[in-house]
Amino acid sequence: MSHGIKNNSSVQLNSIIENQKKISQAALLKFYALSLLGFFLFLLLLNFFIYTHYFSKNNELLSKNQFSLLQKSRFDSLSKSLNSKKDFLANTGWMDDSRMISFYADRIASTVPDSVTLTNLNIYPAFSKLSNNTKQWNFQQDTILISGSCNDPSLLDAWLKEMGKIKNVQQSKINSYLFKKQGETGIFTAEVILK
Repeated sequence: MSHGIKNNSSVQLNSIIENQKKISQAALLKFYALSLLGFFLFLLLLNFFIYTHYFSKNNELLSKNQFSLLQKSRFDSLSKSLNSKKDFLANTGWMDDSRMISFYADRIASTVPDSVTLTNLNIYPAFSKLSNNTKQWNFQQDTILISGSCNDPSLLDAWLKEMGKIKNVQQSKINSYLFKKQGETGIFTAEVILK
């Protein structure tokens, strides 16, 4: 009987050892499963924070890109407008050094004698012509028309000769002179031709 008890106790002992192994393996498996679950949870949280960071960065860059595109569009529009205006000025000859409007206005005004009164100073007068049944405006880029009053025609003639000495002036002449006895005034129109 002692042999049967020994056998039985050894079986029980083996069974207990196996159960302990199974319990420790189950605990180890549970630990690994929880560790793996924790690791995946950590990866998901890390992924969430990285995604959120790059998502906000992407939105910021999209906003900057839209602003840049808007600025580029505005710049292109302004450049086109500027080039159009430059082309207009270049085509009409107003950008040439010899076509300086303020220069001529200043020089003519600085030489006007006291007895001459200017009523009109038209630099590069406009004229229209019909082309294909449409009216087109052009400018006489080599002409300055002057009108005013002067009682002394010889003084007027001397003044126009002096204007002939201004830079880029080819010719200055009186187009008409009319002396009115009523007001004892002479009304004139003159023309200055530029080179």
